[in-house]
Amino acid sequence: MGATSSSQSEPPREDEKFTSFLNAVCDGEQNVDVNRDKFVAFFPKEAGGLAKRLLQRITSKSGGATASRTTCHDTIQEITRLTTAGAHIKLYLGLYYASVDGELDSEDCHDLLKLAHSLQCKTSAVSFENVTEDDELLKALAATIVNQGDQRVEWICQNCSDIFTALHTWLTGLVTGISGLQVGVDVEVIPSSSLLNSVWWWLLSSTLPSPFSQSLNRSQSTSPLEKSSSDTRQFWTSLYSSNEHGLSVNRFQHHIFDYRGPTILLITCDDGHCFALAVDTEWREGTTPWGKESCCLIEVSPDYRIAEEGSQMVLFNEKSRNIPRGLFIGRDKTRYSLKITDGLQQAEFNGKTTNVIDMEVWGCGGAGASSHQADQKKREKKDAERHAKVKLPGKWEENPDRLLLQWGGASPSYQDQFRAEMAPDASS
Repeated sequence: MGATSSSQSEPPREDEKFTSFLNAVCDGEQNVDVNRDKFVAFFPKEAGGLAKRLLQRITSKSGGATASRTTCHDTIQEITRLTTAGAHIKLYLGLYYASVDGELDSEDCHDLLKLAHSLQCKTSAVSFENVTEDDELLKALAATIVNQGDQRVEWICQNCSDIFTALHTWLTGLVTGISGLQVGVDVEVIPSSSLLNSVWWWLLSSTLPSPFSQSLNRSQSTSPLEKSSSDTRQFWTSLYSSNEHGLSVNRFQHHIFDYRGPTILLITCDDGHCFALAVDTEWREGTTPWGKESCCLIEVSPDYRIAEEGSQMVLFNEKSRNIPRGLFIGRDKTRYSLKITDGLQQAEFNGKTTNVIDMEVWGCGGAGASSHQADQKKREKKDAERHAKVKLPGKWEENPDRLLLQWGGASPSYQDQFRAEMAPDASS
């Protein structure tokens, strides 16, 4: 009896990794409720909205006006155990539902996306020079998500399933004392680009599979609802920019061919459409389609969505006259998802033709792919120089071709012509 009474009086056992966090928000006492001000202050300023919503969730589970330490512990433990992208989406969208009518409005969604985007950049130690359009792009994405209504979770899972992965990793690190931020690591500053901005980079990183994001310890599941949250992404390498190198087939091929790694082609058109083509194999020219299962065409703007994905969906022909020339994307040859023709100057999408404004290609194969491409370019240059210096066989003075030139009335060399012109006239 005595032992039973003693065990009942003992407080529930806590997971030690949450002790520091709980002591900070509960004044260091076991039986003290969560201090609201200290709970919110525990979070950085930019995450104040998330802190208030988390506290509201914990308080609602306590069944009263305050949140107990035990309920706080159990709720935080439950949240940190969520490991799939689908679970993350449901959690954070649920936290940001308007408290009055239980609906998600554009402003709340924008606040959530802004935080998730910021933490993705910080946890990846990446900074962008060009951020002028970031907020407008986030607002447009928020409106798109809200407009999905009851299908918003499914829409995110299908089109950008990992947008809350970095946010969840950061939150887990915050409450367990393990920071998800790249402390002590030099931040890689990405120079201004005519197309790529931090929001596009975040969305594409959250959409494309591991060959493009250089993820480590990522789940092999093909289902968006079962992707692992343990990601460490690396940035991409600029290979080609029409704004810098010129918009032409020749320049395009010169800068991206021989790059043995996955690449992402960005395209903007004068009608407002923007596209991203993720190619998981080395680029090549020919009359047959190519690409593996990770190839993906994304309509980035005006509405972000995956247009098509799968193998054998890229055809790039600029030599054969038996089939149309250009870049053709899609597995249905009778109705391609996207056509880029007329020397990469025109685009056709959904039956409408528009002009291409800019194109960029980013390499996702890491330092190894870039190094191989650079070495290959050096070898090609040396070969060209060597062939340009090939000497004619034998002595030119004794070469039969020299005699043929003389018979034809041509001077075989400038030296002979000079001697003929400077020789004294025989008649004089």
